[in-house]
Amino acid sequence: MASNINGEDYYRALDDRGGWLQWKQKPRERLEFNEAFGIDNVPAAQLRPYAVTTPVSKYNLARNRAFTANVIYSPSAYLLLSLEYRRILSSYVTAPTAFSDVIGIAAGYKF
Repeated sequence: MASNINGEDYYRALDDRGGWLQWKQKPRERLEFNEAFGIDNVPAAQLRPYAVTTPVSKYNLARNRAFTANVIYSPSAYLLLSLEYRRILSSYVTAPTAFSDVIGIAAGYKF
């Protein structure tokens, strides 16, 4: 939100750029690999005038990037086993990039 010369508030959309890429390989009937990468990027120059003074804040967020990969194995027709890895990176206008690594293990049963 910004103010014009008359002191009236107005909203302006940001010039956001981003996208998502996803692919899958299935080398065998019971084995599957999935990978994905996504990015959401707002130019920091558009955010600097509105950045709050705290170093890390959801209002100062300029870019998000995520990479994820998983393996799904089905030892039988009814059982599924999955291992997943995700890396999430968040860049801020007024602070260094922060990241998180997530590892998940899951099992499923098909009815």
